[in-house]
Amino acid sequence: MSPISTATLLEAALVVALEQAIRLVVRLLPLIRLLAPSLRFSEKRRLLRALDRLHKAEKGAEAQLTTFS
Repeated sequence: MSPISTATLLEAALVVALEQAIRLVVRLLPLIRLLAPSLRFSEKRRLLRALDRLHKAEKGAEAQLTTFS
């Protein structure tokens, strides 16, 4: 068995942290939807951009996971 490089460990830790962040946001989505009608347009736009970036990061994490598998 070959030793695991530090870069590989860091990538794996990043993927795990990203997955946890995604799970947290998914759990918060009902609250976000509940608050959405009371948000100003700029706040909604900022929230949607953040969710879009998170979605893109999720897709990248899935690609990383298939690399590790």
